[in-house]
Amino acid sequence: MQDLEARMSRERMLAVLYDLALALSSEVRLRPLLSRFIQRLLYHTSFPAGAAFLDLAPDGGETEAELSAAVGDFGLGALVGQRFRLPVPLLRGPTEILRDKRLIARLPLSHQRYRAGLRLPLPTDGVILLLTPELPEGWLPLTEIFQPVMANLAKAVLLCRNSDAYTQFLESDRDQARAELARQLRMADKERYFLRSLYDAMPDSVWLKDEHGVYLACNKAFEGLCGVSKQQIVGKTAEDFVDRATAAAFQAQDREAAVSPEPLSSEEWLSDPNGQRVLVETTKTAVRDAGGRLIGVLGMARNIMERLRATEALRRSEQRLHALFNSMAEGVSLHDPVQDETGVAVDYRLVECNPQFERILNRPKQDTLGKLTRDVYGEVIAPYLKLFDEVVATGQTRRLELFFPALDKHLEISVLSWDKCGFAAVFTDATERYRTRERLRWAANYDALTRLPNRLLLADRLKQAVARAKRSGRMLVVAYLDLDGFKPVNDRFGHEVGDRLLVVVAKRLQCDLRGDDTVARLGGDEFVLLLSDFESLREVEAALKRILSVLAEPYEVVPAQRIAISASIGASVFPADEADPDTLLRYADQAMYLAKQTGRNRYQFFDPDQDRQQRTRREALRVIQTALESGQFRLYYQPKVDMHQGKVIGAEALVRWQHPERGLLLPDEFLPLIESTILDTLLGEWVLGMALKDLEAWRQSGLELAVSVNISAAHLQQPTFIDRLAEQLRAHPGVPSGALELEVVESAALQDIGYASDLILECRQLGVNFALDDFGTGYSSLTYLRRLPAATLKIDQSFVRDMLHDPEDLAIINGVISLAQSFQRRVIAEGVETEEHGLALLKLGCHLAQGYGIARPMAADALADWVAAYRLPSRWAEFASADSMMYCQI
Repeated sequence: MQDLEARMSRERMLAVLYDLALALSSEVRLRPLLSRFIQRLLYHTSFPAGAAFLDLAPDGGETEAELSAAVGDFGLGALVGQRFRLPVPLLRGPTEILRDKRLIARLPLSHQRYRAGLRLPLPTDGVILLLTPELPEGWLPLTEIFQPVMANLAKAVLLCRNSDAYTQFLESDRDQARAELARQLRMADKERYFLRSLYDAMPDSVWLKDEHGVYLACNKAFEGLCGVSKQQIVGKTAEDFVDRATAAAFQAQDREAAVSPEPLSSEEWLSDPNGQRVLVETTKTAVRDAGGRLIGVLGMARNIMERLRATEALRRSEQRLHALFNSMAEGVSLHDPVQDETGVAVDYRLVECNPQFERILNRPKQDTLGKLTRDVYGEVIAPYLKLFDEVVATGQTRRLELFFPALDKHLEISVLSWDKCGFAAVFTDATERYRTRERLRWAANYDALTRLPNRLLLADRLKQAVARAKRSGRMLVVAYLDLDGFKPVNDRFGHEVGDRLLVVVAKRLQCDLRGDDTVARLGGDEFVLLLSDFESLREVEAALKRILSVLAEPYEVVPAQRIAISASIGASVFPADEADPDTLLRYADQAMYLAKQTGRNRYQFFDPDQDRQQRTRREALRVIQTALESGQFRLYYQPKVDMHQGKVIGAEALVRWQHPERGLLLPDEFLPLIESTILDTLLGEWVLGMALKDLEAWRQSGLELAVSVNISAAHLQQPTFIDRLAEQLRAHPGVPSGALELEVVESAALQDIGYASDLILECRQLGVNFALDDFGTGYSSLTYLRRLPAATLKIDQSFVRDMLHDPEDLAIINGVISLAQSFQRRVIAEGVETEEHGLALLKLGCHLAQGYGIARPMAADALADWVAAYRLPSRWAEFASADSMMYCQI
């Protein structure tokens, strides 16, 4: 019985080993091999689960291993292929039953179902663990027989790993081949798409024909050129789209292109789908296969109408530019560089020029083309060769102004970069402009008549002369010269003779000068001499006397007449009159006026005391001007009466200065200061305007009076006097004709009796009367009285004041009254201070009077009340009444 059981046990173990051997030989891949082997172990051992760990790597108390296969437990199956760190006793050791559930609990499981196991080690670094909750009953004691099986398993694992590696290599190589093929296919698709897109995007028409002339392909531009779609083109020939002649020409070109080693180009006119004729440039190329056999013709056509138009526009533009270049007012030359062997420009060669350039340089074009700069322009251009290099290098334009002696021309040259390495020169003939500029420069510094330095150049010469005198320590004389008697000559013989006389005077002065001396004309008959290098005043006086003597010699500027004039000279001396140049000239001017006042034909040195007087006067004039501008002047009026009729006939306007500090000032305190100055005229115009304003106001209030205004000689002689008077009258339309009377002193009127007469007549046309003031104090005569159409004679108060005691004054008054009556002029006496004066005048036949005995000057707003209250003195009234009765009896 025991033998039977033993035999049966051996037969069973043999069956197990055979089954396991079959399992080892049934798989060539590692993971299926391990899984099948574990399945058979579980089957024969009744264990529910098993796992294989390979590639054990000890690390201290733990071993790192890969879970290579698992059967019977889904949790373990999901972790196959991962590596874990597990206790060494769990994985390392002989074949044995594991009952330590703590070791089994270290397995990567989410449950603790397994409490025992069977460890089956591999001879190599591996182990198989069979797991069970409880050890099964009646399982075979296989631990002893598994060792040779496990050794075979180790060999099978090695073989499977080699097989897996080779299979993986084959699969990898296959996958790479497939990937590369797919990539190349994608690239080919992209290239085909790109080429097709490029093909269709081309503006030029492109087509492909086979060797029989049948269209195989075309792009969108060709469709547009033919006016049909690609589907209608492919498979057709040219005869389907154009006439036979054109198609035959295309076929001939195709045949020619098929045998040509180079692309064949031509231009031809075609009709587009709209019927418009267009010029196209066609290029055809033979297409051959790898063996060189003709398989077709590739054609390309480009619409060149725009290029044709652009070419034509460029041609016209070039024609215009050429015409402009040839018609320019400036000369233009173009120069290319001449380079040495290193490529450095050493000179420039003229390559083109326009006709104006030929005219400016007075050389024909063929004479200059190809010539170097020096050969073209001469040595005058030599210093500027580096400038040409600079222009070419920087691109900046440079301008030159050069004088060409051989041409006797001043040329302005603009040099600019041209064609990157050359330069262009633009020439302007500035000869006339230069000469004009020189003439203007000369005119700015010299007197046109005498060709002497003028005031501007004199100022510069004077500064230089003062500087030389400072350095040398010797005297410098500034002589201000004014001719005596020149105006009568000019008035008598005319300006032409006057100019000739000035020219001769200038020449005489120049002949008497030394090297560093200067004579200048300031204008009119005024000259200035700068005389230098004197050691003493005696030398200065001798020089001035010599100048006076030279100028005093007779002048023969009028045929058969000798004209004699003289000169007055004022002199300032540096450093005695130490001052700046302008002050020296002013000092000499002041001294000249003193020479005029003291007798003329003499010289006078500058007097500092006189200068102080002049400065005082200038300050006084400044104060008076300020007073006029700030409204400090007032008009007072002194009534005029008819002593015979007992009525007020008018008033004389008298100016007063309401000084802010000195009070009311009479005319004698300021009028002499402004005599013959611009203030004289300005104040006179103010008096006229204010008198007209008051006249207008009186008329509006019912007071009808005439007003007389004193006019100075300087104001009267202004060229604009009549125009200004008319303007003021127009500004006061309420003033009637005859209400304004102008009083002018007899001496002023007699300075130029012709002018005075004309002026009085013009004033009468404006409705303005004239009176001769201070009559009898001048050099009056019957002739002057007859020629001056003044309406009134005014007897000076100096005669009236003493007439009661001085028989001579009484006789003068009587004579003036008689003259006035003889010439039918009104006569009025001023300075009537008493009733006796008035009574005496009445007896002499003078009825009109004014003076303190009648009324003192009063403000304008007081005059109306005075007129209303005025009563004729009783003695005057009695005489007038008796005189009237006597006149009636007669």
